[in-house]
Amino acid sequence: MEAAKANARFLLTDMRSDDGRLLRSWQNGRSHLPAYAEDYAALLGALISLAELDDANWLTDAIQVADDLIALFGREEGGFYTTGTDQERLVARTLDLQDNATPAANSLAADALLRLAELTGVDEYREKATTTLRLVVVDAYAHPTAFAFALGAIERATTPAVEIAFIGDASELVQAAAKRVIPSSVFLWARSTSDAHLSPLLEGRTELNTRGTAFVCESKTCRLPVTDSDSLNREIDLVLANRRGN
Repeated sequence: MEAAKANARFLLTDMRSDDGRLLRSWQNGRSHLPAYAEDYAALLGALISLAELDDANWLTDAIQVADDLIALFGREEGGFYTTGTDQERLVARTLDLQDNATPAANSLAADALLRLAELTGVDEYREKATTTLRLVVVDAYAHPTAFAFALGAIERATTPAVEIAFIGDASELVQAAAKRVIPSSVFLWARSTSDAHLSPLLEGRTELNTRGTAFVCESKTCRLPVTDSDSLNREIDLVLANRRGN
């Protein structure tokens, strides 16, 4: 986790131009070349993961990166161009749609924006993600191995979200949840109740008996708070069972 945080801080500070534009390359203490859509989308996903598993305050940086991604690379009819509006003008701006050894920029962007929409309640992020996925949905089902990451984003877009809010000293609870496979889930960890303004998911959430506390929710409807990992796992099991209709 410390390495992840250090890398994020490096990218957000050292890998920027004077006007705040993210850059792509770094060598011998010098960063240069404007970042592409895939760079912004990958960083966005990483910052959301840090907000989930380390501190909700990373959400502020994630929102800024998401807004820049949309402004620089967004395409009116859906999806994201590879290059930004401030980069060299090309005969035609291309879209990176097909997943290969690494996910495509549009797959990364769609998944990250869906996660961010759940955490912030901002509909624009969901709309941008949905219009992006419409570009690939037919081909993804016809040729799934070429759209592996996009299919994960499609599942997220079509499955009710499981949201888990962690409040206070909840490291044991966060670790327990992180070990689970919970499709279409988002977490958010507020180490202090003063961080409640960062997300609707945190509003009104407080520690139970001054202990680290978790709230398991589905589509914004939350179950009773829990303070130990066994109880948290039971709540997660119940939500997943409800999905299956068991």
